Amino acid sequence: NTVIFNPAFTEVRKKLTNTYCDERTLREAYGLSSPVSYNMNVPPERIMILCAEYDQLTPPEIIVNYAKKRDINNIITYPESHTTILLNQSVYKDYAVFLHEMSSENNL
Repeated sequence: NTVIFNPAFTEVRKKLTNTYCDERTLREAYGLSSPVSYNMNVPPERIMILCAEYDQLTPPEIIVNYAKKRDINNIITYPESHTTILLNQSVYKDYAVFLHEMSSENNL
């Protein structure tokens, strides 16, 4: 939701709503795939959120608020942007550690 409803995408949103649907339908459609719109069936301790400190599309405050509402405590923020976070090797290392911990937990 933070992408299509971001002020930076006003013109894109206007084209979509003028051509294909109205604002309500667009919000409903995005709501179907937005994690904000549904209840998780995964315990919060089994969720890890990796986010970029300088993400202008989905700022960390939005992610932190989302996590707090769902009792997710495993959040790591990297000094990156929306696109450069995927170039940071620490992201992959942290994710590998998390996956290892989750798989070890299942083998107990």
